[in-house]
Amino acid sequence: MTATALLAGLGLGALVLAITLAHLRGSAGGRRTIAALVVGGICTVAGAGMYLAGSNIGTAERLALYERDPAAAMAGFADDLESRLADSGDDAEPQGYFLLGRARGAAGDTAGAIAAYARANALSDEADPDLLVAEAEARLGDRNADPRSRFAARQRIEQALATAPEHPAANFFAAALAIGRGEEADALPHLRIVLDSDLLQGEAREGVRRRVAQIEASLDDGAPAGTGADSAAAAEQGGIAVTVTLADGVSLPDTGTLFLFVREADGPPMPLAAKRIDAPRFPVAAHITDADRLRPGADLRTYDQLLIGARWSASGDALAGRDGPEASVRVAPGENAAVSLTLGSRDAEPGK
Repeated sequence: MTATALLAGLGLGALVLAITLAHLRGSAGGRRTIAALVVGGICTVAGAGMYLAGSNIGTAERLALYERDPAAAMAGFADDLESRLADSGDDAEPQGYFLLGRARGAAGDTAGAIAAYARANALSDEADPDLLVAEAEARLGDRNADPRSRFAARQRIEQALATAPEHPAANFFAAALAIGRGEEADALPHLRIVLDSDLLQGEAREGVRRRVAQIEASLDDGAPAGTGADSAAAAEQGGIAVTVTLADGVSLPDTGTLFLFVREADGPPMPLAAKRIDAPRFPVAAHITDADRLRPGADLRTYDQLLIGARWSASGDALAGRDGPEASVRVAPGENAAVSLTLGSRDAEPGK
């Protein structure tokens, strides 16, 4: 490869990264920003070593396509990069597959992203917490994931923490998984590490701070956090009121756990917010507010469409698969602050 090709690759990467910074300062959409980051990374690293490989033919057309359709452009970048990595065989660097995972994710190909991150971890000589967290995040965001993939995600987070106990993103996902299992006391140290880092800013950071305060207060009171007890304070936070009843002819034992969740309609399967209620007594009334969020994002009431769901579990493990009745409904949260769900009804929309 000539020095001219190397400089061309680095120059193009710097140009696209400059465009990325402009996007970050503005109000461009998340996928476009992610795509710009990946294009910059591929053009800087892969462009110097494999992507451009001595020729800039077609680069302008690709960048023009990126402006029109970022997902399609990223799919093209990913296909080319994967071909180059395949040609390299076992000599390919883990970082190359990490970039491929980012490109596949930006193109909307979750399965391809998971495969790329898994390959990156397999090629890595030693555990890399960034690669491990990337694979875990992709698996947790897969709406078609089976229990084995969810278990693999949990393993990746545990491996990342074993390697880097203070890793902010690994602690964030560890906290989310603990809260999903109803183990909020276990989530607390992870959330504190997140707050001590610069991983989150603005409202996302304040949301985690409120969740930490809520857990600490519940532990001081001697009652488990997230029990679903309704309160005027919860209503004042602009939460979504959820009432869960049982269909005629449906009976459940006094044990078990009721999980309430809020997901973005047609979005990833990892909930935006969740509540766990042990040994529920039906009918159950609860409020889900931004204090129940599992990951950062906009106020729940600002989404156009949300999927509000409830699932009773005999095992009490949110990741163990569906072992009880469930129900869910799509709502426009700005218009509907109250939702009623009936477990076991024939017309209930299955949870997703």
